[in-house]
Amino acid sequence: EDSSRLTGKKHMFRDKVFEEYEKDILKVYKMNEFQRINMSAVYDYLEEKYGTLAASEQTLRNYIEYLITTDKLRLNEKIRLYTKVPELPFGRQMQLDFGQYRCRSGLKLYIFASLLSASRYKYVTFQEHPFRTKEVISHLLNSFDYFKGVPLEIVIDQDNLMVVSENAGDIIYTDDFKYFIEEQKIRMYVCRAADPETKGKIENLVKYVKRNLLSIRDFKSIDEANESNFKWLKRRANGKISQATKKIPAYLIEEERKHLRPLRNSIFRKNSHLGREKRIASEKAYISV
Repeated sequence: EDSSRLTGKKHMFRDKVFEEYEKDILKVYKMNEFQRINMSAVYDYLEEKYGTLAASEQTLRNYIEYLITTDKLRLNEKIRLYTKVPELPFGRQMQLDFGQYRCRSGLKLYIFASLLSASRYKYVTFQEHPFRTKEVISHLLNSFDYFKGVPLEIVIDQDNLMVVSENAGDIIYTDDFKYFIEEQKIRMYVCRAADPETKGKIENLVKYVKRNLLSIRDFKSIDEANESNFKWLKRRANGKISQATKKIPAYLIEEERKHLRPLRNSIFRKNSHLGREKRIASEKAYISV
């Protein structure tokens, strides 16, 4: 009787459309130490890799149950281990990118997007006008709060420099930004397009945000856009499986936080009691995006 029940289940799932993705599905579970994974995360991973899928999340759920029933997939319900991403150690690096997007309503969004390179944990926010140096600093502080720690270095693309100019290979930062990176003891790493060793270092975060969040939504106000954005960050951007690591950023950030430096106070925080006379400020410095 048990044998016939198993045979029936096998037949029930035999012609599954997800059969062709079996290797990808098993690989994802292996990379996550065979922990039980949110089904929408697995579905999103396959959709991002192969495009629109021919079946629903429920169909995928049924197929994975079939893999479990036939012992092709054995879940480990007890232990969750975290493995370092080979490229960079946890806590080392944050990538930073900027961009613009005009909604169908006419609202123009200026995008600030950051990502921890090891865990691929993301922070994104929008504003309605071009970035000023102090606004970028404020967003950076907010991203550190979101990450619950400070990375050792920040990587920026040369197209989006927080600098005044470049002199004989030396980056000259705006006064405010120079003070900020010294205050926070952060190293800056600038990717130069002409340098094959650094070209492509920056993951195109803005393209990811446009494709996965903004292209299918319309916003009439900056508050509405940011409210939707932070829900999306939790549910999708950080809750789905990363193509780069085959793991879920929301899981990996737990390990990365152990390696981030503690949050530091800053005179650039709005509630700071330190006066502007404590630093030399460059009010007119804009960030090119």
